[in-house]
Amino acid sequence: MSAKMEGVRGSADELSAALALVLDLRKRRARRLAAGEEKLAESIGAAAAGARRALSFRSIVSRDNMDANRWWRLAQSK
Repeated sequence: MSAKMEGVRGSADELSAALALVLDLRKRRARRLAAGEEKLAESIGAAAAGARRALSFRSIVSRDNMDANRWWRLAQSK
């Protein structure tokens, strides 16, 4: 094999190795992004659940306050 052909084959091997490295890095990045999106979705879900609990608590307190006000007005009217 000529020296020129050896250089071409060496270049092709280096190119193949570089391409494999780039593909591996892209796969790793895709996995990290997917994991980050999953964590973000969990955080959003937790925030939504907290908001639902807060709204539920607020409605209970509001309802209790209306009942207390109603009883207070009733007691004052007698």
